[in-house]
Amino acid sequence: MDPKHSYKVQLRFLNGSEGTVSAFAGPVDLYQLSSSQYELNDNKNSPYPLKSDPPTHRVVEGNHSSSFELPAYSLTVLRGAKPVPMQQNSERD
Repeated sequence: MDPKHSYKVQLRFLNGSEGTVSAFAGPVDLYQLSSSQYELNDNKNSPYPLKSDPPTHRVVEGNHSSSFELPAYSLTVLRGAKPVPMQQNSERD
């Protein structure tokens, strides 16, 4: 984890037994908890939250080209329907 930089990622699911790669399709629930919602004081001997808000939630449309922004020092949960196999690239076969 990087405490200062966010990352943009694309999520893929590999079925090792079938050799297929899948991605979310349709609505995806995106939950995130980051420094925007939670912050501790600087006292290492007696820490307590200065800010303790619930995670953000939004619904995004998942498809094979969807990317997700992961904020610095954050927790992200993605929940969607069963992933849909991506088409094989005939040049790699």
